[in-house]
Amino acid sequence: MEPVNSDISEVRVLVVEDCGWRRDATRKALESLPGINVVALVGTGEDAVRTALELGPAVITMGVEMAELGGLAAIEEIMARCPTPIVIVGSEKKAPEGFGVDALRRGALDLVAARTASGLDADLLISRVRICARVAVITHPRSRRLNADARSLVNARDYQVVGVAVSTGGPPALQTILSRLPATFPVPVIVVQHIPKGFSEGLTSFLDANCRMSVVEAVDGQRLEPGVVYVAPAGYHVTVTRHHRIELLESGFEECQHKPSADVMLRSLADVYGSRAVGIIMTGMGRDGVDGIRAIREAGGLTIAQDEESSLIYGMNKVATEAGWVRDVVALKDLAGRLISLWGDSAQGG
Repeated sequence: MEPVNSDISEVRVLVVEDCGWRRDATRKALESLPGINVVALVGTGEDAVRTALELGPAVITMGVEMAELGGLAAIEEIMARCPTPIVIVGSEKKAPEGFGVDALRRGALDLVAARTASGLDADLLISRVRICARVAVITHPRSRRLNADARSLVNARDYQVVGVAVSTGGPPALQTILSRLPATFPVPVIVVQHIPKGFSEGLTSFLDANCRMSVVEAVDGQRLEPGVVYVAPAGYHVTVTRHHRIELLESGFEECQHKPSADVMLRSLADVYGSRAVGIIMTGMGRDGVDGIRAIREAGGLTIAQDEESSLIYGMNKVATEAGWVRDVVALKDLAGRLISLWGDSAQGG
């Protein structure tokens, strides 16, 4: 471990990087603005666990390249012994062996593509670190069902599509839901997960390997098919045409903070399917997806939110729920069952 200045600061950060120059670059970026105190620099997963236990940092940053040096095991150990917000720092290049997504699944809080051709985007990294420092992470979130009313707004078998909006904490939550849906699920599912460029392919592969439904990255012009999950690729907005085909858009919707935007996708479903659309809004920061959930509710469709107790971050779903646009509030463990109940035997191939 390389000890560093321990002056009191707003956010105490442990930097975990396997490469010396990347450790120095990360420290320099973090300390370029006031309010960040880098308490230690370490280069292995083992040192990361030991230092986290000794110093109790508010946030840990970990390079995406740590896959070969025990980074994934370190994340699991830290989240089991001293739960701490962990921010994975990568670039827009493809991650090695899907490490970024696997890190999120094992408990890392966020994934930020802060590395650019000219160096590290200090403002972006600091922003994410400050946000994550305010999150009370937990290792085993409890779940309970709040208001999973089995009634629907229209004949259940009339629903034709499911749209899912999710952000921070999304990959493991998506696995929980999608892995419980049968291969015979009678409608397509479209997922918008906020994730940097270069990582959506890994997320798709991870979900496909753990689900009975086919999980694919959405492709422009692709026809929507029942029993298939379409994951929005990073860097593109996803909409659906009147002919029920995927349309990917690189430009437009400049008001949206994220690309892909859950609002864009859900509003598209409301426009095309109306009362036959189901919208789900889950764990994540901010409010992306709230306007889309509103559009589906106003079109007569069914809107569902993940409950507070099972959410890593009760943000997007909280805003939508408190605004009155959510019909059902459901615990994560019950979401798949809620969807299956909409179609009864037809969801099971009966």
